[in-house]
Amino acid sequence: MNFQLSQFPLTAVALAWFMWAALAFVGGYLLKQEKLPRDNWIAASLVAVFVWCLHGQLNAGELAGLHYHLLGVTLILLIVGLPAALFLLTATAAVYAVLFQHYYDIAAVALYVITVIFPALLLGKIMLVVAQKILPHHLFIFIFFNGFLTALLCMLLAGTLSLWLLDMAGAYSSELLWHRSFPVLFLLSWGEAFLTGLACAVFIAFAPQLLHCYSDDIYLPRRQSLF
Repeated sequence: MNFQLSQFPLTAVALAWFMWAALAFVGGYLLKQEKLPRDNWIAASLVAVFVWCLHGQLNAGELAGLHYHLLGVTLILLIVGLPAALFLLTATAAVYAVLFQHYYDIAAVALYVITVIFPALLLGKIMLVVAQKILPHHLFIFIFFNGFLTALLCMLLAGTLSLWLLDMAGAYSSELLWHRSFPVLFLLSWGEAFLTGLACAVFIAFAPQLLHCYSDDIYLPRRQSLF
């Protein structure tokens, strides 16, 4: 669910770009230290294109202008890590705004990234750290917790924040947003969770090197049984 420039005051949009620039500066520095392989960038880009193209748009009615789509936040985070995911999802949101909204809505991308995508990425990173520090290092725990469950919660958080901000901005009535849009986002969260869990299993089976946050040495030691 993307934002439109006309829905928010210009001061909020300008402040969001300032905050995004600060995050981009820090993220760019961290990204240089990681030296991410090119294959990971390609894989994450393909995932972003695929999931964001699974979208629907309301062109009429009281909720006209709303866009529903998957985010791929958790899977992209697992493939490239948080700094790269922030840049990649910003670029994806910008391209989406140009292709499926109005070209000037690209100005609201920073607000969407700062208030919706970044908190979801941060939640995903926190859950990844929790899993690494507390939970047993087991393959199925990684797929279920870091793939399925994290994707579900991240998508729910992103959807809730989107609706809350649209509600605060007065873009749509509260009743319409929470009684009609939220159930749709709730169902989309389950779809994102299932797709992310499935994709994690496929990556681990066929191309584990493409998961930046996964290692066979940690989650699948030789002495450990799969079952």
